[in-house]
Amino acid sequence: MIPLIEILNVTRLIIDFRQIIPNIFFTILNLVPNIHSLRIITFPPLAKLFGYNGNATDDYLFTHDNKIAKLSLSKISCMAHVFFLIDLFERVKFITLQQTSDRDVEQIIRCFLWTLKLEKNHGPMTLCVRADQEPHDKVGKLQKMIDSGNFLKDYIIYRRRNKFYLEWK
Repeated sequence: MIPLIEILNVTRLIIDFRQIIPNIFFTILNLVPNIHSLRIITFPPLAKLFGYNGNATDDYLFTHDNKIAKLSLSKISCMAHVFFLIDLFERVKFITLQQTSDRDVEQIIRCFLWTLKLEKNHGPMTLCVRADQEPHDKVGKLQKMIDSGNFLKDYIIYRRRNKFYLEWK
């Protein structure tokens, strides 16, 4: 008899860490290997994520075979967590950040690009930052910030309603 999890082809998953204990994260991802899109709501401190399980290295190693290309993050308070997840899911090409703090879009994008520039190991990607209350002239300001910081050379930035998109090669 075929296990139910193999019959169901789960390609999208939402994980809310307010509703699960952190160590079950890797177990869930191991059970559904065909996930292409992952949404994470909140994220625990890394010590808690690995602290419950003695085999954290084994859990971490599975992620090199994952298929996750689209990552949506909400209520993530630390940019280090964002980059931990990008490193964990190496095939990510599209990231959505839900703005949940009082930081504006420019601060979020600057912090993201600064960290990306320091790491120098990420390829083409699209970053989408959702922001409800930003002025309409913000795209021009973001272009100036990106150009003056020499963050990216080949990029496009645009806005659709309350979302800012930054694509680069």
